Amino acid sequence: MMSYLLPEKYQFLHNYCLFLHDLMEQIIKEGQEKQRFSVTVDINQEEKDIPNELTGEEIYDWMEENYKDETDLGTYKQVFAAILSDFLQFVLAGLRASERGHLSVTFSVLRKPLKDNLFVLERLVSNPNEFLMKFNSEDSYEKICTSESSPEEKKKIIRDVLTKIRFKILDEEIIYEIRYDKKKDFGLEKLFQKATHIVTSYNHLETEQGNLNFVFSSEDAKKDQWRHLYSILPLMLFYAYQVALTVYYGVIVEDEERNQELWNRIIIGYVLSNKLSAGKRDYIPIDEISDNMTLTCHECKEEIEYTDDLEEEIIKRHRYFCSKNHENHFFKLKEE
Repeated sequence: MMSYLLPEKYQFLHNYCLFLHDLMEQIIKEGQEKQRFSVTVDINQEEKDIPNELTGEEIYDWMEENYKDETDLGTYKQVFAAILSDFLQFVLAGLRASERGHLSVTFSVLRKPLKDNLFVLERLVSNPNEFLMKFNSEDSYEKICTSESSPEEKKKIIRDVLTKIRFKILDEEIIYEIRYDKKKDFGLEKLFQKATHIVTSYNHLETEQGNLNFVFSSEDAKKDQWRHLYSILPLMLFYAYQVALTVYYGVIVEDEERNQELWNRIIIGYVLSNKLSAGKRDYIPIDEISDNMTLTCHECKEEIEYTDDLEEEIIKRHRYFCSKNHENHFFKLKEE
């Protein structure tokens, strides 16, 4: 059995990341169970001459020519489901590696979902028609990927997304810098590169003489890597969850069934993640987000005030009370 080495001080942040992973996984499970990632096409054989000999890609081409809207919607749904599923597999692998102290694996594995998969999901939100046009084109297919998009294009896409998600937690500059800027110490790109390459020579990323990236990490270095990881990852996964929700409930399902208690847990977890990881950061609108919480006692129906004492109870005991000391309020980061 592999040892569990994650320091206790990061346990709440780690569990919050797993909680967001599970919420996104639930989107995939629900979509599959309710067949929301497929499209039914009513083909009128009297109007359409369907060649019997078509197979594989030829069928897709025929559908694209004769039922373009339905085919594009089916493609959109399948790309979303596949990209999000792949995103979640990598994120979970990164979190499990973190538990065992394998931090070079953690940062290497998280590089793809946060830079590439999330970028495709952002494209699906920002301009789905443009994405489908490039996705189906031999001439521009490669332009949907991260490496073929300029910093300005990435920022524009992120900016578009921020106008459509529920909570604008960061601006496009910071989201871009966290994921892609090699010069920013607060971001992840430096650690992505060093975890992936034994030696790096790029300016701002040079490996020190007599060292190898991540290979000789001391205990202090690992603690710093954990600190850096959990100061950023909860924010990025909260953002990714909102991006996934926007696709799922914006195109695939017409109406979102709002679960206020679930959103309370999400928002409380986000607020506490910010406070536990780095204290107050001016670029994160905590007050605006916490204003969306409505905590009500299950017994007396009294509204519960969000206080520092309540926060402490949630962090230490995963529960909180109303003013009449009713104790049946549990802050769960996982469904039972």
